[in-house]
Amino acid sequence: QSDPLVQTIHSDATGEDIVAGCGELHLQVCIKDLRGFLKSAGKALVVSEPAVSFREAIAGETSEDAVAKSANKLNRIHAHAEAMPSDLVKAISDPAAPSALGD
Repeated sequence: QSDPLVQTIHSDATGEDIVAGCGELHLQVCIKDLRGFLKSAGKALVVSEPAVSFREAIAGETSEDAVAKSANKLNRIHAHAEAMPSDLVKAISDPAAPSALGD
């Protein structure tokens, strides 16, 4: 079976085969299918805890506000985004580091 939303990567450093998908439920289904396939071939599957890496960032200020409406169209959310100052990013990443932001 083939799922275009699943990626597999082999790590030469650890010898692991990494399966990447579109969320926890998606990966659970893929692992279940893979276990069934390997079981029929007499093989076992070892699964570790998932590691989630976030790679989203805002590179600059948005040119216009984003608007979202509720299902009943009575509520609206307006959002404007801009990148955080680098000293704030450092303070969040390493709370022990000295900061000019204050305590």
